[in-house]
Formats: sequence, C-alpha cells, structure tokens
Amino acid sequence: MVDNCLYVYNLTKNTSVEHLKEIFMNFGKLVDVNYVSNDDNLDKEENDNLVYAKIEFENPDDAKTAIEYMDGGQIDGKTISVKHEHEKTQKKNNINKKVSSDDNDIKSKERNDEDSYKSSGSRSISSNNSETKSNTSQMKKKK
Repeated sequence: MVDNCLYVYNLTKNTSVEHLKEIFMNFGKLVDVNYVSNDDNLDKEENDNLVYAKIEFENPDDAKTAIEYMDGGQIDGKTISVKHEHEKTQKKNNINKKVSSDDNDIKSKERNDEDSYKSSGSRSISSNNSETKSNTSQMKKKK
C-alpha cells in the first residue's frame, strides 16, 4: 500500500480533475490527480459505471488527514468514500487473507493431529517398556 495515495469513490461523472484538485489541495501539496470513468463497462463487474479518482499527495500525513476529513463527505451532492487502497486491490487482498488463514487453519489442524499421534504413540511405547521392565523384575524374583 502506498501511504501517500488515496482513492475517492462514488464520484459523479460531472466531477472534474480541477474540482478535485481544488478540494484536496486544502489538505497538502498534490503530486498527481487521475480521474477514471468506466463508461465502456470494461470491468464486467458489479460497479459497471465505476467513477473514481486516484489522488497522490507529496506527504503521507496529508493523505491520511484528507481521508479522515473527506471519507463520508459530499462532492457534487453525492456521499463519497475515500480510502488508502483501491477497492479491487482490497478485495483481492481480502480473498488472499482468507485463503491464507484457511491454509493456516488446515496446517495448524494437521500439526495438532500429528502431535496427538506422536504423543499417543510415545505413550504406548513407554507403557510397553514399563510392562517389559515389570515382567523382567518378576522373572528375577522367581529365580
């Protein structure tokens, strides 16, 4: 995750780059503002008309402040969402985290099963050894 970049979602198609610069420059020096509109439905996903902007600040603290103040705010009458991470990246990361945690759960269960097997096997070996010792001591007593 790049800490000095943020993404602004739920923008209207009428929102201009100049308007975004005008708003977000109040939080710090801007490096770049990119506006993306998916008019062609290239994604074929749920958000077919996704309109968002990527805003890059010079200072990561300025980006953090902009998120704190603007997330849930309004631009052109629409409530916007402002995040550090692109939504698609976030979805992929969440899926990867879930797969990773599922893998960890499986590995943990396998380790527990293996430990359980080892400990039960060592118990039977030690109990066999103690039986052998007691049989040996009984034989010595008989002699």
